[in-house]
Amino acid sequence: MDAHFLSGKRIVVAGAGISGLSFALALRQLWPTGLIPPSVVIYERDSAAVPAGREGYSLSLAGSDETGGLYAARDLGILDEVLKHATQGLDNPLALTVWNNKWTELLSVKFKPAASLPVGGIRIARKSLRSVLINAVGPDQILWDTA
Repeated sequence: MDAHFLSGKRIVVAGAGISGLSFALALRQLWPTGLIPPSVVIYERDSAAVPAGREGYSLSLAGSDETGGLYAARDLGILDEVLKHATQGLDNPLALTVWNNKWTELLSVKFKPAASLPVGGIRIARKSLRSVLINAVGPDQILWDTA
């Protein structure tokens, strides 16, 4: 088998956010068997602890088609763990709802799950999604407090 140009090299990822962690995990999973993988080091300017006032919001991960975040979680091998941290969507399907200026509901659309997914969408706290990704990548690959 031919060598890959990244075999045995070192890849530096700037930031242990959702994108940087997803990249590191996807690279590991997509790397061809039998080839020496590159080493991946993630540099993160913040500490491992989530500071107060940061990451206090949730994200919607869609699962109604192949472009959604739940498909990405499935392909990264973390879907079951992500679903454990869902704050909404497992028991009560998420809906896109439109209201008027008097808060009268004008439209509500519930999304059906795409094939091979248990739900059409969830909400998850960003810090929980990041934690799932950190555990999947391995915290030893991240250099915290390093700008």
